[in-house]
This record gives sequence, structure tokens and C-alpha cells, in this order.
Amino acid sequence: MKSIRNKFILSALIPFCGAFAEERPNIVFLITEDLSPVFGCYGGEAITPNIDRLAKEGIVYNRAYSMAPISAPTRSCLMTGVYSTSTGTQHLRQDGTIPSWMKTLPECLRAEGYFTSNRNKTDYNFSSDGRWSVHNSSLAPWRERAKDEPFYSFINIGSTHEGSGNSDANYAKATKDLPIASKCDPKRVNLPPYYPNTPEMRRIQAHYIDLASALDIEIGKVLDSLRTDGLTENTIIIVASDHGTGLPRYKRWLNVTGLQVPFIVYIPEKFKDPSEYKTGKKTDEIISYVDFAPTVLSLAGIEQPTYMQGQPFLGKYRKTARKYAFAARSRADDMYEISRAVIGERYIYIRHYLPFHPYIPTSTIFSDEKLSLKELRRIHELPEAERISLFNAPEDQKRLAQSEIMWNAKPNEELYDLANDPHELSNLADSPEYKEIKDELHSVLREHILNTRDAGFLMEPEMMERGKKSTVYEMAQNPDSYVLRPILNAAEQVGFASEADFLELTYHKDSGVRFWGVMGLRNLADPSDKATKRLKELLADKSPSVQIGAAELLCLKKADTDALSVLGYYLKDERLWVKLYAARSIEQTGERAASLIPQMKEEIDRLTSEKRDGVRRYKDFNLSSFTGWTLENALLKNNIVY
Repeated sequence: MKSIRNKFILSALIPFCGAFAEERPNIVFLITEDLSPVFGCYGGEAITPNIDRLAKEGIVYNRAYSMAPISAPTRSCLMTGVYSTSTGTQHLRQDGTIPSWMKTLPECLRAEGYFTSNRNKTDYNFSSDGRWSVHNSSLAPWRERAKDEPFYSFINIGSTHEGSGNSDANYAKATKDLPIASKCDPKRVNLPPYYPNTPEMRRIQAHYIDLASALDIEIGKVLDSLRTDGLTENTIIIVASDHGTGLPRYKRWLNVTGLQVPFIVYIPEKFKDPSEYKTGKKTDEIISYVDFAPTVLSLAGIEQPTYMQGQPFLGKYRKTARKYAFAARSRADDMYEISRAVIGERYIYIRHYLPFHPYIPTSTIFSDEKLSLKELRRIHELPEAERISLFNAPEDQKRLAQSEIMWNAKPNEELYDLANDPHELSNLADSPEYKEIKDELHSVLREHILNTRDAGFLMEPEMMERGKKSTVYEMAQNPDSYVLRPILNAAEQVGFASEADFLELTYHKDSGVRFWGVMGLRNLADPSDKATKRLKELLADKSPSVQIGAAELLCLKKADTDALSVLGYYLKDERLWVKLYAARSIEQTGERAASLIPQMKEEIDRLTSEKRDGVRRYKDFNLSSFTGWTLENALLKNNIVY
């Protein structure tokens, strides 16, 4: 481990070279939340004159992808140029750390004389302290710099967040400056083919178009400030979103719908490289958010540190266009997932390693507090005869069938032909004629997981425990601490191997492999007497993750006293990532966890803050909230509102 650590320390300490000898560009990154490419320059329905003017003079990327369909892992990647699955910051949310020698993008720029500023949100899954020159809410934060000091400003504009699109009150607030004439008519909205064609779904879809139009006004204010300060021709401007739109089948979905983002780059004339830049250029070059930090450094004439895993797609150090973009979905709030994806020139391949979890699980974040979930759930729960009468046209039947998939457990694999099926409606993963393509993309994804040392194949409690002596990143980079290949091999058997195969995995010396043995049995759903006996033995495993996973499976079969005792024991654990996993397993077992009701109530009280403010009633909007929410749902399954 020491040699690996020293290698990265050395690379971090070597002075950057190659800065512009004369003038260096200012760089402004305007990032919004939860928004797919709906701007006018993408052919979208939003009215976005300010963004479209930048696009007319800049570069529009048609194939820009986030590395996660949710914010905190994405922001971790944007800040470091390292996949969040490598740093162990792939969940939403968590209190993680990165190595002290791993400098973030603003720190790299500060070391080269840049003034750096962040406006409003951070949300990196690690501390933002000391990363920026200033962190405030100013409209023009660069005005705090010394005269003629080059600057990098990361400007968050959160008005398009799912909270605005899914709430009438928040929507009204976010669009208060948008003229009525600029608002989208729900009757004319282009409704995606996986939503039922109801007036309410059309209205919600129109909300997001309006939010994008209102965003353009906010971006215009920043651009006006740059013009007022005489900085437009000295400043590179980037406009983007963190991931796809804040609606079901977009945000939290590991499809192109959740990953594709608008990405527009305006470069002033004096900083253009004619060989790579044409005014009004639209490109299908694949870019990934892991490339963002290296590209910003390259635009500033700075070579990236060796620990950054991305590659520049613009600037002095531009590299050959990438062939693939990679993405990950892990725990979001209280919903556990381990899924990975690779996007190539034509196809996207997705592998779900915990396929037994449905796309829309029981969770506060998927409650009827959100207009879109309320409407989808209303239709899902209609009596069959009523649904048939309401949706009897062939086109409506197709829409209904696609929307119903959201309520199902996930397949082991998904494969979509983006050229012929841009909406990802027809899963080709089990089609014999596409086997060669699927196998090739699976191989590419597997090599990426191994090469980047994806830490997410350890369940979160296991990952955090193994990384606590240093950081998760350093643990995962050390092959003695994290023997990834056999763990990945075990994970890849889920959905394909037999009970006997999974039982054999539960005897492996590495707890990471044993965990996947349990998950393989969980996916089979109904363990034999032999498997049940082995699961009972695993209740005494050294790993809390293995114990909790075995206990959950036993309780899904029947109310098992010993298994419930294990879940109750870990519900009291002071390690919040262990407590959350135990709480989620209790919630999954439903009424069979009735004996734990007193403990559930006790934990909710322990986690509750003195303020008791609605959905933010808990001590933090992090693991405390997620644990509290899942326990509330567990009590609801036992007919208790607490």
C-alpha cells in the first residue's frame, strides 16, 4: 500500500506545467439540476434564447453523459476527475473522505494562481472545506478576486430540481419570472412513450419544459454580469446539468434517459483552437463527466494529475475521443442498488447485480408527495377493467405497458439499440441475435470495473469498515485489502447460477464473496432446507453485511426469531451505514418484523432532531433521515403511523 500511496503523493506534488504564457482564460461552469437536453438548441420545447446564443457560437455535445443518474456521486466525480465508484463516494448521500493528497479541481486551479468560487450547493459526499477560494451565493462571485486574477466559478442553479417539477407550489416559485406566453401548453407537450397519456402527466411534463425556460432567464443574469464586467471575451462558459430530468425513468434510472445531459461550451475567439473548434458546432463525440476536471485544466493550459481517470476533450492536452462512457447506480437515500452501465456508439448495456429490487421500491423518496409518482401510482392501482376502459387505444396500451415496467423487479441485464430505439423500450439482452454485442459490452464493462477498482461491489457497511483505517479509495486500490476479481465473479453469478453455486460461495474466505453468495440465494427467493440451514449459520458470520443479508432472506421466508434478533441488534449499531442496512432489511420483511416495532419506534426517536421539521425531522439530511424514513415505512407495513 505504501508504494501506491507514495506514487500518488508524488504526482500530486509535482508542479503543474503548461499554463498559458500570456493570458489565461476565466472559466464559468453553469450547472443546473435534474434536467435532460430540452433546450432549444437540442430541438427541445423549452424557450432558451440565452443558452441558444451560446450554442450558436459554441460547441453543443449531443452525447454527454453523467456517471450517475443522481447528484452527489456526479458532483464527486466532477470535483475529482475520478469515478465515484473508485473513491467510494458512489452513494447518495454519505459522509465519505478522499485521500488528503487527492486535490480537487478548484484546488488544482488555485495552485496555478486561479481564484475559485462555488455558488450555493456542494454535495460532494466528502467535505468541501478549504476546496474553494470563496463559497457564497453571489450573482457574480468573481468580483471578490484580486484585479486581473483569472477565475473559475462553479455556479449552481437549482430551480429545475425534481422538487420544483413535482410540486405545484415549488413550480410556481421557480417560474414566477417566466412570462405566461412562454409557458408550455400541456396539450401540445411531447410526452415520452413510457408515460400514460393523461392530462396530469402532460401537465407535469410541461412543468419541466417551463423550468428549463425559467432557468434560461437565470443564466441570462449571469451572462449579463459577465458582459457588464467586460469579461465575456475572456471567459469560457459551460452550461450543463448534473443528470437527467427529475421524473421516474430519468433520475435514479441507469438508462440514457437518466444519464444524458445538456453540455454546451462557449470559447472566446482568442482561446479557440481552430483544429477542434467551429462556431455553432454540434458533435456526437462521447464525453463523460469523469472527463470534466481534466478538460477544465486542459483549457487553462494545465496538465492533469495522474490520479485523474478522465481525459480532456478540449484544450491543450486534448486526447482522442473516447469509445465508451461508464455509469453506476448505487444506494440512493434508503434504496440499495448495485448496477453498472456502459454506453457505446450505438448500444447501452446495463447489468443489475441486485435485480430483485424493483425500479420503484417502497421509499419516502418515491412517495405520493411527488406529483409524478402520485399519478403513476394512481393508474397502476386502478382495477383492471377500469384501466382497460381508460386506455383501450393501441397506442395507449403500449404506453401503459411501458409504465408498468417501472413497478417490476429489474431484469439481470438490459441492452438497447439507441439508433433504432432511442427511448430504450425494447430490451434486447435475451435476444440470441444480439448475444455477441451484449457479450462484447459486458466484457468492456467488466474490464472497466477491474481497472478502476470499483469499490461498490462491497456492500456499503463492508466497504466503509474496510476503508476506515485510511480511505475507501486507498483500500480499494490495494489488492491485499480488496480482492476484487473473485468478488466481481461472484456478483456476476447473480441471476444465472444455481443454489448449489451460491451455497459454495458462502464458504469463501472473503466476506465480499460470501455476501454475493447470500444475494444469489436472495434472488432465487425460496431457499431450500439446506440453504436455510446455511443461512442460519451465516447469522454468526464475522461480517455485519453477510449477517444482515442472511437475516433478511430468512425473514422473507418466515418470521425467524434468530434472524429478527440479528436485525434488531444491528438496528442499534452506532455506525449509521450498518444501522441503515438493518433498517432497510426490517422494512423489506414487512409484517414479519412486528416483534421489532418497539425498537423501530425507539430508533426513530433517537434519530429525530429537536426541530421535527416535516420530511427534515431527523438529525441530518443524510443517513439519519434515510434510516428514519425506512423505519417509518416499516411501521406503515405494520399498520402504524408514527
